[in-house]
Amino acid sequence: MQDFETAAAIDTYFFGDSKGLTAEHALKGNAYNIAAASADWAKLPLTIKKDDKVLTEEDWKAYESFKLYIYSENACTFAFLSKIYDLKEGYNVVEISSADIWAQISSNAECYSETGAFWCQVKGVNVNLWFDELIGIYPAQ
Repeated sequence: MQDFETAAAIDTYFFGDSKGLTAEHALKGNAYNIAAASADWAKLPLTIKKDDKVLTEEDWKAYESFKLYIYSENACTFAFLSKIYDLKEGYNVVEISSADIWAQISSNAECYSETGAFWCQVKGVNVNLWFDELIGIYPAQ
């Protein structure tokens, strides 16, 4: 859904110290670094698409959950809009259910745009994150 291998993977407008694509802390290929001295629920739009197309309601609901792999240099807080996760120093796996993510999209149409950007947020001091992979998990058959 997002391998963070392109410059368009994340909008870093609120993260001026970001390096962008880098091999640093990548589990495979590249990771995408975002950084800021301070972030107070700063918006972080992640591009989420399937086969380079914006996901439909049917697409979102076909998955059971989504896993996002993030390396954090320091502890901070990450949110899929309003679903909040405390990140520890090191590698983190953030998991959100399909029902949770669809509930957020249904309640706030602006959180997933026609360009495929999903609004996430970050809070912390000396934020330095590397995004490596976002995968969709289908239900067991």
